Amino acid sequence: MISYTLADTDGNGIFNYVALDSDNDTCNDVIEAGYTDANGDGILGATSPPTVNANGLVTGAGGYINPNTNYTIAAPISITTQPQDVTVCELQNAVFTITPAVPVDAYLWQLSTDNGVTWITLTNTAPYSGTTTATLTVTSVTPTMVGYLYRVVLNRNGNSCGLNSDPATLTTYALPVVNSPLTLVQCDDDTDGISSFNSTQKNSLISANAAFETFTYFTTQTGADTNDASVQITNVTAYTTSNTTVWVRVENANQCYRVARLNLIVSATQIPAGTHWDFIQCDYYVSPSNTDTDGIANFDFSSVTTQIQGLLPTTAAYTITYYKNEADALAEVDTNGNSLAITNTANYMNVGYPNVQQIWVRVDSNVDNACFGLGPYITLTVQALPTLHTVGTNNVIRHCDDDQDGSYTFNTSSLESTILQGQTNVNISYTTSAGTSISSPFHPTLS
Repeated sequence: MISYTLADTDGNGIFNYVALDSDNDTCNDVIEAGYTDANGDGILGATSPPTVNANGLVTGAGGYINPNTNYTIAAPISITTQPQDVTVCELQNAVFTITPAVPVDAYLWQLSTDNGVTWITLTNTAPYSGTTTATLTVTSVTPTMVGYLYRVVLNRNGNSCGLNSDPATLTTYALPVVNSPLTLVQCDDDTDGISSFNSTQKNSLISANAAFETFTYFTTQTGADTNDASVQITNVTAYTTSNTTVWVRVENANQCYRVARLNLIVSATQIPAGTHWDFIQCDYYVSPSNTDTDGIANFDFSSVTTQIQGLLPTTAAYTITYYKNEADALAEVDTNGNSLAITNTANYMNVGYPNVQQIWVRVDSNVDNACFGLGPYITLTVQALPTLHTVGTNNVIRHCDDDQDGSYTFNTSSLESTILQGQTNVNISYTTSAGTSISSPFHPTLS
């Protein structure tokens, strides 16, 4: 008598000799035994049903030799967290990670550049590292890697099949295209080697796509790279400094950035010291909101342009602009990029600057924005109208005729002081009711 026990390795009630996966580790016995199963149906051979001989043996597919023992060694492989799609900016690092449900003995990361049709196994050569670990790092990704697929093959002793993870897609965003370094030249308004810069003036030259990008400014390159608020320049349109370098972080809509270098240079003015033009107008009535006592008038100082041109080299190409104040002259444009220059110098009204206004003149190179001149070279003065104080009653001086001869000698020695009442730098002229001129100063007596 022969005594034997039919094996049921996984204890599921299906004996090993008829089970497709005796150890229930998701890898069919035909594979783990070392045989072939080209069509993956768990049965020896490449066809289904297989080709057999008169004895029921599969023919033309090998097999029937001592099997490997893996088919009875339970070593299931499963995944808790699949690799996730990664999106990074160009030149940044991409990291893919997998978490198996149980420890495995080997990781093999693979790459497909044809949307998963074919896969190649990666090695630890640039730009790849960690190719045999749970974490794959792709260093300094490039635009050509857009759409690359990555997966990992997990292997475990006792499991001859291994397990492929789901593929994860790499997406790369382009960096801003910047010009660097650039130089911004500002005039020194008082020869102390320090001036105020509008750092935004070079934005459109730093990047042709400036209108759709964010610019921030830093005093160090490291600060620009790390977006360090402690070294960020906040007053970018009025940054006061001597010669220095500013680092400009240019960030696009995808939050990808590059850093440009902006050199700030303080330049001495080429307009001779003492150069100045004065324009004087009398105050006058225009409307109830613009009376003859508000210190506002119209000025034409357009002639200054020609006079400044006569002071500068004839071989240089430059632009002369005029501003209401020093801050505007230094900034040139507002935060929206609009020019702050006075647009009509032939008919300018000093609204907001009553009585006296300093007009700042700026002369810039048309080639590189270098400064030829900057300063308050024009003074606009609105002179108040003199006040004509009343003399006598309703400007009539009366006296009785003591001898009925129709004549009386009036004391007019205080006439002028009564009219002026302390006003200075005023000229008075007199005429009769017929328009005949009377000598000035007025005669001390009049009959």
